[in-house]
Amino acid sequence: MKVFIVSHKFVDLPHDEIYAPLFVGAEQNARNEREANWLYDDSCDGSLSGKNKYYCELTGQYWMWKAVREDIVGLVHYRRLFASPDDQRRRLNETEIRGLLENYDCIIANRYSCSRAVGYSAPTVAEQYRASHCSTDLVQLYFVIRKLHPFYVDAFKEVFLRSSSFSPFNMIICKKKLLDDYSRWLFSILRELEDRIDFDRYRSAYQKRALGFMAERLLNVFILKRGLNPYYCDVFDPNEPDALLGSSATASAPELLAVGETPNGPFLHNGLDYGKIYRPDFYLRHYEDLNHLYRTNPDGAFDHFVSFGLNEGRVAHPGFSISSYMNGNPDLTEKLGNDPIACAEHYIRTGYSHHCIGFENLDSKLGVESAEGGAVMSRHEERTARKRERYLAKAEAYGVLD
Repeated sequence: MKVFIVSHKFVDLPHDEIYAPLFVGAEQNARNEREANWLYDDSCDGSLSGKNKYYCELTGQYWMWKAVREDIVGLVHYRRLFASPDDQRRRLNETEIRGLLENYDCIIANRYSCSRAVGYSAPTVAEQYRASHCSTDLVQLYFVIRKLHPFYVDAFKEVFLRSSSFSPFNMIICKKKLLDDYSRWLFSILRELEDRIDFDRYRSAYQKRALGFMAERLLNVFILKRGLNPYYCDVFDPNEPDALLGSSATASAPELLAVGETPNGPFLHNGLDYGKIYRPDFYLRHYEDLNHLYRTNPDGAFDHFVSFGLNEGRVAHPGFSISSYMNGNPDLTEKLGNDPIACAEHYIRTGYSHHCIGFENLDSKLGVESAEGGAVMSRHEERTARKRERYLAKAEAYGVLD
């Protein structure tokens, strides 16, 4: 049995016969810089180590799949460990792991509610992802699942579109055969996404980690479709005084009260009908604070949207996000300035929808680098760029996953 503690930097990790430190992203460092005091790193023939900025801890999982032959394997983080059922400040030991795996198929992180992540009650996993990352990536993921693993589509929809909690962190302990099956499935999907999505252009270092973010949710899809029986284990940070991380999904989420009859429009402001970007039922259903303030006054909700909501980046229509429109059209924001109202009215007037979705919370310092002084793309790179543009256009035309 071997549980690997992943880290992307050199930290002093306690290890024993069961737990071993695993340095991920090793190939981004000179060999003499990554071997000192480390038992393992994620470099091997065909490894993903050099792509750690996209895959995160999954480069360690890929290495485990290809290089490790233990009967039971696991992946945890240097700041996140599975807590013993008997002591929330102590990591699972071998006896506990083997005992749990006699009754469960795997050990994964406790499910966490999406409700506190985006400021409104009980969003789905897809809505929470859209609020934190890039929604067109999610559409691309759906396309890939449908293409490569169509039998998983129903499980994908159940996890992403109908669930409000999931097991995060890409942490798992299980028998090696199960990890191999999961890895074979997972990396077939992520490799296809690599071909479809440009993870460098437009993105901050954080948002480049999209493959890791999507994999966190995909573990839940795999478990559901396979009918596995996981043990949901609490997770703690050994460096923090408070033992457990996050709040369990079993905590009750604030209940949204029923919204009364909402007007059909038109929704007029500055002589324009905001119906293209505003739906009162959608707005009140998605934000707890507004639900309680305006559920009996939907006209007041529209006043809030034009006075405050746009400036706060709130979403009031399933097909439009002001943050997406501004981030995805740097030439427009250059012309109109950082003015959400002006940009929203530009969309309403022109109906121009390119990049109207799909760039939520990405790096706002956008713009295509000029060819002058830049590296000349090879024919392969040009073909790849054109292919990615086609995939992106298809994802944008599809809309958001709700």
